[in-house]
Amino acid sequence: MISSSNTIKWLLISAIILICSILIKLRRNMSHERLIFDRCRKAGFSNFLAKAIVAQSKHETAIHGVPYMSRQFIVNNNAFGYGRIKGDPDQIGDGGLHGEGDGGHYAKYQSLDKCMNDVIQWYTKRIHTFSAVNDLTGFANGLKNYHYYTAPVSEYANGLNHYYSNVIT
Repeated sequence: MISSSNTIKWLLISAIILICSILIKLRRNMSHERLIFDRCRKAGFSNFLAKAIVAQSKHETAIHGVPYMSRQFIVNNNAFGYGRIKGDPDQIGDGGLHGEGDGGHYAKYQSLDKCMNDVIQWYTKRIHTFSAVNDLTGFANGLKNYHYYTAPVSEYANGLNHYYSNVIT
């Protein structure tokens, strides 16, 4: 029979391990945010646009509200749900079917930094749209106009808003 003092010790050890695990995940999430934000600012994007792109990555990779937990991010370093483009030098392979029913595949990247090369390039080509945006609904509308997502604009904007206020800059 296990004594109550042993039970308490095991519960404390379990709690410490759980807390450490949570802190490690938070630290990783902060480093992902920092890399995305810094790359956007280095590319000349406004503070708002950089934060909106970070919020987008958090929204795209969240599982049950926890950012950077999706399979696409963990396995493929794909923080934005980007599709596979054969010949793209930053993509290292096929990340699997994306489930939209059109036979498209996700991109797989060696690192988040490589994924950001595609992100920066995508936004730079469309900077005339996104440089004029100053709110998340406008940002969501811009993405929708480029067929980036299929959800209603209000739903996508709400998802962005949920993460935008917590972006670390």
